[in-house]
Amino acid sequence: MTQEEMELIFKLYEEKMELRKIARALERSLSSIQYQLRKKMKMYKEFLAMLRKSPIVFSYLYLNELYTFYKKKDNRVYIWSAVGVTKTGRKFYFYFLSKKKNINSLLSFNFNLPKVEKYYTDRHFAYSKAHAKSF
Repeated sequence: MTQEEMELIFKLYEEKMELRKIARALERSLSSIQYQLRKKMKMYKEFLAMLRKSPIVFSYLYLNELYTFYKKKDNRVYIWSAVGVTKTGRKFYFYFLSKKKNINSLLSFNFNLPKVEKYYTDRHFAYSKAHAKSF
């Protein structure tokens, strides 16, 4: 499989295209599409593990949350996002999905975030409880 095909798989999958449709469009087997997505997820998890152990030093984080709907209007999902900025200005993006907008969701998300001295937020109550010392 070419690099262009792999990038197209990821792009179509991010655009919520069904796996079977991707397989038909690229004239590939469903199992090869699934394999590529599993491989990408494994690389992402390895990257997160490396990031936790790496000497990358983050200066600050921008934290925010938003909600959207999944399939139905009554199925609300919260997306917690963070942009970590290193001392050299490089940006890293982090996301977390939850059913509720509360301190427990934020703490679950916070577990995967790099440790920093300063946080920038919209002053939601959950941020002040989780990061009280940095405001």
